[in-house]
Amino acid sequence: MFQDDGWEVDARIGILTPASDVGSESEMRAVAPSNIGVHVARVPTNAALLSEGRPASAAREGATLDDLATLHMSAAHMAAAPIAAIGVCSTGFSYRIGRFDESRVLAGISERTRGLPVATSPAAMVQALTSFEARDIAIVNPPWFSREMMERGAEYFNVAGFGIKFNAVADVAGNQHLVTQADLFRWIISNVPAGIDAILIAGNDLRAVGVVRDLEAETARPVFTANQALLWALMSLAGVDPRRVQGYGAVFRLRYPAAE
Repeated sequence: MFQDDGWEVDARIGILTPASDVGSESEMRAVAPSNIGVHVARVPTNAALLSEGRPASAAREGATLDDLATLHMSAAHMAAAPIAAIGVCSTGFSYRIGRFDESRVLAGISERTRGLPVATSPAAMVQALTSFEARDIAIVNPPWFSREMMERGAEYFNVAGFGIKFNAVADVAGNQHLVTQADLFRWIISNVPAGIDAILIAGNDLRAVGVVRDLEAETARPVFTANQALLWALMSLAGVDPRRVQGYGAVFRLRYPAAE
């Protein structure tokens, strides 16, 4: 712990987010303990690789070496601050590069950031699912995800060893600023089938942390959202006990395995 202008800070984490998205920073700042610094770098919107609202094929065509260079530069600028771990706040990023190539790409980012650990939401969800010994999962997607994006998401988790028993777009407001927690909760309860081991809510720009506690109580299943799972990983990688977070899911009772 160190002093920062009279404010005690246990650790700082950095997040990289598409320039137009605000969901990740608002949710992480709401959930993280007050003395965990959450610092944001916005990646220029011309980096198609991070976009969550475009069809995957269109983004792949634009996901050139220039996109990765832009991401690396944003990460390097972020690493100039005294942070302990970096999160890439784009579910679409992981889906597009795929499970096999993700670790290689993240290692490249880490090389540009003085060796800082780098995490993504889907990779954190895989660790969470493994910790809970989940096998069959349901994936709830935001309404701006294309069919192709959903399929790539299913492929990502299939490759990681999980069975996809449900994969659908939530029928809620199509604007990230208009989605209500009550509508999202009701849709999930009405549509996600029984017989699954865990519920994943994809999309870093979908505000969903507010439904986690009630969903877990109602379904008796662990629930992981993109920003919640990533915060769990980043806190652990930064050396902060995630059990300090209360009321946002059973995942915070565990250590992130990659931090052991």
